[in-house]
Amino acid sequence: MMKYDVLLQYKKYLLSRGLRPKTAITYYHNIDNLLNGQDPFNLTENLDTLKIFESLKEIKYKSYFIQAKNALKHFCRFANINLDFKQLRFIEEAQADTKKKYRKNIKLTPSDINEIKTKIGKIKDIKLKSSYDLAIATGLRVSEVSRLNRNSSVISNDKIIFTVIVKGGNTDSVDIIKEETPILYDNLTEIINNAVLGKPLFYGTQTLQVKAKELGFKFHDLRRICAYDEYKKSKSKEQVMEKLRHSSIKNTKIYLKSVGK
Repeated sequence: MMKYDVLLQYKKYLLSRGLRPKTAITYYHNIDNLLNGQDPFNLTENLDTLKIFESLKEIKYKSYFIQAKNALKHFCRFANINLDFKQLRFIEEAQADTKKKYRKNIKLTPSDINEIKTKIGKIKDIKLKSSYDLAIATGLRVSEVSRLNRNSSVISNDKIIFTVIVKGGNTDSVDIIKEETPILYDNLTEIINNAVLGKPLFYGTQTLQVKAKELGFKFHDLRRICAYDEYKKSKSKEQVMEKLRHSSIKNTKIYLKSVGK
């Protein structure tokens, strides 16, 4: 098979193993890069591992290296290729030579948070406003908000329950309690009742991000504000961890640090 026939089968293999589509695409592109210079007609039979290792050595940052390493690991399983101890050791040594790519430190002060909430409060588009309010109330990511539809919503007299496909492809649920956020509850009820079955309740990911940028903040800032509000209420990092659906308290501490907690 030609190179891209192999890559297509590789992507299908990744999806069959339960990887998220986004992860499968990332690994697909990593393997595409690692296979540059290989014989396009015999990729799986005459794989030149030396060229692959040379490509790995050129990766500067640890996070990118780990992506490429994992992509290669899956590709070897897919193609029934066994790397010997020396080759595996080379990969680990190459990873040790990479460095961590530090994210730009993001800090939100209480003043910043109040300003963002004020800007959201002035939005006249109820659908747009409610999507941002929902993110603050629940900590949902932009992709999670944009995927919500009428079928994933259950309205009762005291709350709204959303079934959400969260990061990692798992299913979870979040609640909007009427007593806690009555205006948001009413706005969401109206949006859900007027929504077309199967159609998203809110705008797409790109629109939500662009509109947020126009207002002077990032959509992901709303998840940080959710962490801030929850910690202010509960004084518990564990409660914030549960609210944000983190698997590690380490991630929660990063969020709390970004809002001065």
